[in-house]
Amino acid sequence: MTHEGIERLIDLMNQPHPNAQRDRIFVAAVSETVDFAKVWHEEPSGDIGNEGAYPFYFIKDERGVYVAAVLDMGSDLHAVAKVADRGRGYVSGALDAVILPKFWQEGRKVQRVTFEDLEKGRRFATKLGFTLTSATEAQKDLSVYEARATGLQ
Repeated sequence: MTHEGIERLIDLMNQPHPNAQRDRIFVAAVSETVDFAKVWHEEPSGDIGNEGAYPFYFIKDERGVYVAAVLDMGSDLHAVAKVADRGRGYVSGALDAVILPKFWQEGRKVQRVTFEDLEKGRRFATKLGFTLTSATEAQKDLSVYEARATGLQ
């Protein structure tokens, strides 16, 4: 999924519900500022559970407006913040306080990230305690979240 596609989903999340496209997004609050969502781009046929669904974490600002999203691809994350909200710590704050501890709680031991913008990617990854493994990749041992993850139950 592209940055532009994720930005369109953030915009869609800020539209009044119900509407036809929003009906293909199942949302559950994880915290005051982070919602977990399953997103279907096409209407599921009902043959297979979660068929064609993408797992997302949508991040809200202090006004309750969605400003960013993280697509959980398991072995990688795709994080996007709306242009006007970049550099405000919404994504890094949500990852560190909610999303990464939740991954640990669910049994994920290590999280890897890749990045295209080397300078911004490295800054972002090291700010969150990831260790660079190559010019465009980093990983983090999620056991550091063990104490926090117990509070998410």
